[in-house]
Amino acid sequence: MDMATGRCLRTFEGHAGEVRSVVISPDGRYGLSGSADKTLRLWDLATGRCLRTFEGHARCFINAVAVSPDGRHGLSGGEQTLQLWDLATGQCLLTFDGHTSSITSLAISPDGRHGLSAGDEVLRLWDLVTGLCLRTFEGHSSLVLSVAISPDGRYGLSGSYDKTLRLWDLATGSAYEHCVATRTM
Repeated sequence: MDMATGRCLRTFEGHAGEVRSVVISPDGRYGLSGSADKTLRLWDLATGRCLRTFEGHARCFINAVAVSPDGRHGLSGGEQTLQLWDLATGQCLLTFDGHTSSITSLAISPDGRHGLSAGDEVLRLWDLVTGLCLRTFEGHSSLVLSVAISPDGRYGLSGSYDKTLRLWDLATGSAYEHCVATRTM
């Protein structure tokens, strides 16, 4: 979209199911999309061309995608499973298991070493080199819908159906505080 005019600059077509998550690479050249058709697609934003289709979430929709800060890797989340991809080759590098329901949101740390996933009522911090789950964050009473990592990589922020945001120390797992969301009319 042209921010000045609001005009759509390009339409990207190719998925056979609804697109559930999108992200733009840090250099602004590529888009990565995850779909209910169980694929990811890497797009050239300048031309609109699909550069690569990633297949590997054979059993499930892809609900969340993230791209590493260096633009070399993509992380995707589906039903209980995350996958780390080499965006240049299309190869699945690692598969992460641990959630008991669909992955709803993903974030990658600024140094590219860790991934934070949301699913069920918990967050999980993953080592993107070894594939190990480093820490599980518990405290929400309902499905976690969204996660983010602070620019310095120290904190994770999560939002849930339980109407709270929770700020987490990623090194210790401690929750700092939570704020109850309120609706204003």
